[in-house]
Amino acid sequence: MVVTQATSVDDTLSLVSDSARVIAAWRAIETEEGTPLCVDPFAAQLAGTHALKVARSMAQPFDGRNLPADSPHRHRAFKVSNVAPRVWWFDRQAEAALGGRTGGTPLTQVVVMGSGMDTRPWRCSFIPASARWFELDLPDMAAIKPRAMRALGAQTSGEESGAEHPLRCARWQALAADLSGASWVTQLEAAGFDRAQPALFILEGLLMYLLPAHAHLLLKTMAEVAAPGSVVVTHNITDRLVRGVADGSIAAYPPFSLDLVKTWYYGFADDTEAEFASLGWRVTECSPRSGLVRQVFGVTSDEELEGCCDFDCAVGGSIDSFSSFVTAVVAK
Repeated sequence: MVVTQATSVDDTLSLVSDSARVIAAWRAIETEEGTPLCVDPFAAQLAGTHALKVARSMAQPFDGRNLPADSPHRHRAFKVSNVAPRVWWFDRQAEAALGGRTGGTPLTQVVVMGSGMDTRPWRCSFIPASARWFELDLPDMAAIKPRAMRALGAQTSGEESGAEHPLRCARWQALAADLSGASWVTQLEAAGFDRAQPALFILEGLLMYLLPAHAHLLLKTMAEVAAPGSVVVTHNITDRLVRGVADGSIAAYPPFSLDLVKTWYYGFADDTEAEFASLGWRVTECSPRSGLVRQVFGVTSDEELEGCCDFDCAVGGSIDSFSSFVTAVVAK
C-alpha cells in the first residue's frame, strides 16, 4: 500500500487497510447495541460504507431466550460476533493490568504491537492519565494512523487542544517498526520507553500474520526488555487451525474470509503455557473463545448460550480449539 497525500476526511480514511475495516465494522455494530460489549465512536467511519454493509449482511438476529431473566444482554439486536468478545476481553485485561491487578504493580507504559486502527487511547476511560502509549506497526500504518484519527476529531499530541476526542493518556506515539526482527527495541527506547519500568504489552490480531520463528523472537525479545511486573495480553489462532486450513480440512472461520485466513501462519502450540514459559513469560490466564462468551454473559452452560453467538460457542465445539486468549507476566 502506498501512502498518498489525502485532501479530505474521506481521502484520509480511504487509506485504512481492508483488515482494519473489517474489525472496525464489527466494533461499530456492537457499539449500537443497548448494552454493548464495547463502545467505539470512531468505528463506523473507520470501517466505511462497504465494510459496514457487508458486516450488517452477516449479522444474525439475537435469540437469547435461555439467558437468565435479569441478564442485561437479553434484548440484543444481533448475536455476538467473533470480534466483540475479543475486544471486550482485551479491554478487561488491559484495565486489570494497568490497575496492578495482574502483575502486582500499576503500569504506566503501554506498548501495542501491530496496533492497526485500535482506538483504546481515546475510548477507554480506565487508562491512567499519566500513561505513555506506544504503538508499533508497519510504516504505512504508522503514517496513516495519526492523520486518520485527527480527521475524526481525535487529539494525537499534547500540543493539540480543543479536540472533540482528547487522549486518555499523557502521551501517544505511532512508530514505524519491523516486528519480524528485534530492531523495534531501539526505536521504542528512542521514543522514550523505559526498560526500568514495567509495561503492558498488547498484541491483538497480530501474531497469526507472523512466521512462527518471527513470532517467537518477538515474544522472547519483549520478555528481555520487560521489567519485572510487566504483562502481555494477547490472543492467537492455534496450530490446529493453521494445519487444517493448509490441508483443506477447514474451509471456513467466520467472520473472516478464507482468503484472509490463508495469510495466517503462526498458531499457538497445544501446550501454550509451556510455549510461553520457553519465551520468558508465565501464563496467568489461557482461555478458548467459549470461555470468553461465558464471562460476557455470566453463564456456565451451552444451553444458556443458545442463540447468543454467530459462531459455535459450545465448550469443545467446532471452533473452540482454534483460538486462545492469553495473559502472562514476565518471568523475572
